[in-house]
Amino acid sequence: MGWIRDLLTTNNTEPDTLEQDSNERFPRDTYGPGYPIVLHRSELEDFFTLLETERDTPDGWEKSPLLDRDDLRKIANKGSVAEGGKLPSPEEQRAEIRRILELWESQLTASTDTVWATVGTSYTLEFYLTRCETRADIDGDEFEAIPEFEAVRAIIDRIETAEDTDSKLAIVHKRHLPLEEPAEE
Repeated sequence: MGWIRDLLTTNNTEPDTLEQDSNERFPRDTYGPGYPIVLHRSELEDFFTLLETERDTPDGWEKSPLLDRDDLRKIANKGSVAEGGKLPSPEEQRAEIRRILELWESQLTASTDTVWATVGTSYTLEFYLTRCETRADIDGDEFEAIPEFEAVRAIIDRIETAEDTDSKLAIVHKRHLPLEEPAEE
């Protein structure tokens, strides 16, 4: 037991004189805030199914007599450029979602495990799911609502709950966070 006390007390022999550093600093370029989210492998598979089904179903823009996709993107970007943003194309959006899902897939070590979400993950996923739900409601679009919507909605709800409470917020290396890129080490 003496060796444990030696490790804990370093040079001081009096435990009362130990001064603990309560402010630990992490470099912002390699660490960021993360929320642990419970994820089931079946939910992840459902999300991949939704992504592939949505990608493979024609979106009906070709049938629209007024605007094509490029015209709509130009109009939407004019409004969002003033706010400093840009509306992602469906392909860009699917690629970003796929990167998130592949990161989570690499973090899963069991059928149910914890993965990391970061600020903005819920917005990205919600934007995509809303787009899918809108496509399912449009008469001219061949995409239909599929049962996987419920699993994706459950994931988004868990992320939003974690973000709203901040009770489990942690500092995590950015290589484990979606939508984050760590600085070169």
